Amino acid sequence: MYLMKRFYFRPNFTFTITALILLPILISLGCWQLHRAEEKRQLQAKFAAKDKIAPITIEQAQNLPTNNNYYPIQVEGYFDNAHSFLLDNQFYRHAVGYHIITPLLSTKTHRWILINRGWLPMSPNRNILAKIPTISGKVYLKGFLYIPKNNPFISAEIESVSWPLRIEYINILSISKRLDRPFYPQLILLDSKSPYGFIRNWQPVNMKASTHIGYALQWFSFAVILVVIYLCLSCRRKP
Repeated sequence: MYLMKRFYFRPNFTFTITALILLPILISLGCWQLHRAEEKRQLQAKFAAKDKIAPITIEQAQNLPTNNNYYPIQVEGYFDNAHSFLLDNQFYRHAVGYHIITPLLSTKTHRWILINRGWLPMSPNRNILAKIPTISGKVYLKGFLYIPKNNPFISAEIESVSWPLRIEYINILSISKRLDRPFYPQLILLDSKSPYGFIRNWQPVNMKASTHIGYALQWFSFAVILVVIYLCLSCRRKP
């Protein structure tokens, strides 16, 4: 009551409109971060439970819903050692390198699938490409299904001319056209115990749920600060 006698509320029109625009945006951003945190929790829980699920075949994988990343899978076939791809700008422990992507011909379906064999460091000289060991004979692989995400901001064209080809992201359709072969729409992240790969530390998310919660609190804090500033600037001392 004492404060009400000494101050009166007189908001500035322009600042009021600005606050009414910004406040819902800040709250929405906070809610979106909470939603993303819940998505990451579910994905991490699913990834943690992967070892309890029996692996399926590549044929069975085609009947799964499209959101079944990291589902265990097993396949047998032959590597195409002559046509590997280097997925550029991949980091491991703050070092830059490539993910080695090699086609595998399934002996059961006679169709191709891409195998992500893991990470190799980049040479200090970018013109010197990674040397990929040849794998001869039939191989039996275990790994996890993964559907690459499209990136509309990066060209899917493969401009390299000498193998292995460097690519900015995995576009299975472009790779299929380049090699003129039918490919499955998924790829396989090679199991870390397989002898046919390199450094593999597959993680379902690049940002933990706790990080999203921290961002959400940040946005909600900005909303509270905006309200406090608005009230402080709108309250005038009585003459």
